[in-house]
This record gives sequence, structure tokens and C-alpha cells, in this order.
Amino acid sequence: MIERIHDRSHVAWDIERTGFGWNDGITVTGFWYPSGHAGLILNTNGVAFDGEQAERRLREASGVEVSVRITPDEAGLLAALQEQVFECLDREYNRLVAFNAEAWNGGFDLPFLRTRCFHRNVSLPFSGLQFADLWDLSKKRVSATYTTHGTSEPVKPSPATTRASTTCASGIISLTSTARGSSANSSARTSPRKSSKPRNSNQLARQV
Repeated sequence: MIERIHDRSHVAWDIERTGFGWNDGITVTGFWYPSGHAGLILNTNGVAFDGEQAERRLREASGVEVSVRITPDEAGLLAALQEQVFECLDREYNRLVAFNAEAWNGGFDLPFLRTRCFHRNVSLPFSGLQFADLWDLSKKRVSATYTTHGTSEPVKPSPATTRASTTCASGIISLTSTARGSSANSSARTSPRKSSKPRNSNQLARQV
């Protein structure tokens, strides 16, 4: 049995972007904190945007406290990300968790973030933080299909799942439930992967 009394608290993280290419940019990044709230940073690309209205709508849609910080471009988003990590995450007591961000055999979010940091000539904000990816654990241990008992007919997702998926913070909200141990949203990302031998769960946590 693994002793959990002194284990670290988990902070879920995700990004959204304009595309998959090296020259695409990050449009939103956010965290779910152990205290029970989400923090989003939006890159509006110079477009006028009402952050207070966005906070109200996200709170209504998700049912959780959400703070929104507006930045005019990707450089501003990366700078705000650095500040939020410095102000809100503790390298001694927090562990960053994500879904398909960077596993031993792949991942997307962290390599993409590194590329954008290199492009903008800024430091990676997560240096020194412990990190665990939930992709391999989820795909081996959790079913991503909604079915009725004894049949293969799909079941309509719960209202909470549907509500979360309609917000621009859907990636953050889905990570929130995953980090809490919920299996309801494990279908957030289901890109095909080659099967591989299971690894010891103790090897999932490592330095970014």
C-alpha cells in the first residue's frame, strides 16, 4: 500500500491552440486547483473581450468558480502563465497532472508549449514541478464508452458532462473530473495509440 498522507496535491492543466503545426499558437490555458476553482488565461489576439462576462457565463455553465485573465497575444499569455505558476503553484507541495500532455511514449501539450516558449524566447514555466500524465492510466483502467448494462447501445452523457463540453473551458473541466478520480469524461481525447506494456504507476510521476 502506498502511503498517501504526505502525497502532493494535484493541479490539473490543459491548453487549447489554433492548430497542430509548429507555427500555430496557444489560445487558452488553464488550471484546476485543489481548492476547487479553475483559472483560465485567454489570448484574444487583439480582439476586444469582456473577461467579467466570460467569468459569469463559465461559472453558470460549469457550476464552479472560474477566474479569467485576458491577454492580447500569445506572448502575453505565456507571461501570464509564468506569473500564475509562480503565484499559485508550490514546487514542494504540488504536482501537475494532465491528459495526454506528455507520456513516456508520446503526448502533445508539453511539447507544444515548449515549442511556443522557444519561439517566444521565454522559459518553460513548469521547470522543477513534478508531473504525472493520466493518458496511459486512463486508457488501460477506464472505459471511455457510455453503454447501458448488458448492451452496446450508447447512453446520453450526463448533464454535467454535456454542460462542461459546451464551455471554452471544457478541457479544464474534463481534467478537473479526471483529477478527482471521475471516469465520466475519460473520452475527452481518444486519439489512437499503439498498445504497450503497462508501466509501474510509480514511474508516472517525474520531473517536467
